[in-house]
Amino acid sequence: MSKKASADSRLAGKPVGNGSLKEGLRVNKRKGSLQKSSDTYRSLIENLQEVVFSIDLRGRFTYINPCIEQLSGYKVEQVIGSTFEQFIYPDDLSGLKSSFKRTLAGQSESYEFRVLDSNGKVRHVRTSSSLIRENGKAVGLTGVMIEITGHKRTEQDLLDAAAKYHTLIEQIPAAVYTDAIDELSSTIYISPQIEKFSGYTPENWIADPGLWSTIIHPEDRERVLAKHQETNRTSKRFLLEYRIIAKDGHVVWVRDEATILHDGKGKPMCWQGVMLDITEQKVAEVALRQRAEELAALQATVLDLAV
Repeated sequence: MSKKASADSRLAGKPVGNGSLKEGLRVNKRKGSLQKSSDTYRSLIENLQEVVFSIDLRGRFTYINPCIEQLSGYKVEQVIGSTFEQFIYPDDLSGLKSSFKRTLAGQSESYEFRVLDSNGKVRHVRTSSSLIRENGKAVGLTGVMIEITGHKRTEQDLLDAAAKYHTLIEQIPAAVYTDAIDELSSTIYISPQIEKFSGYTPENWIADPGLWSTIIHPEDRERVLAKHQETNRTSKRFLLEYRIIAKDGHVVWVRDEATILHDGKGKPMCWQGVMLDITEQKVAEVALRQRAEELAALQATVLDLAV
């Protein structure tokens, strides 16, 4: 038997390279653990209800999760390798490119824009992106995208409703106002019609908290302010007819009605009211009263003559 064969037979029953074997087992175990972690993270990302993506420095998608199909109708393989520009609503492309450059410069940010789905339908989305670095060098960006089309539709509906009611308020023949619940009844908002019968602009009313009490007719001021203090204290409806002195000095009769607005917890927030110019009505009432007095006097004279 050769010396080599003899040596091999002696080693046959002994562990060979025990340290290397253990190291190999540790490496394999670590690889298995890393693979398991990788699979876990991949499963997590690919089952999210938000679009997760990464883009290289040239704006090409290097990764996107399957949620993109639900949002856009495009399959993952149709998106990977494509530039983001081809999916963007044209009017929003310039702004998005600027956002892309800022993110690549290291400025993480959120951005809202519109995309076109596979059927050409416009969808509103919001993204939040940040820079990807490898060995200290920028290689692209990664981010999350969510659809906000429904939110935008609701937002637009609210804006349309606000515009509608704002137009209505500013066209009705009365001044609509919101006042603070304070001693002066400071003006928070008042519609433009106030200038027509008081001569003071809405800006004048808002800038001078004491304007309202100042222009109340001297003969009515005590009565009106007493009612104001009472309703501030009791939260009861404010309803009075009184006179104000317009900016040009002429007297204007107004009908002023307001109620306190409460928040969801019942806490008083402000006064909401409407002030109407009733000067013509009051002038007519005075004319009728004078006519009635004249007729009564005439009737008395006729009766005296008859006697």
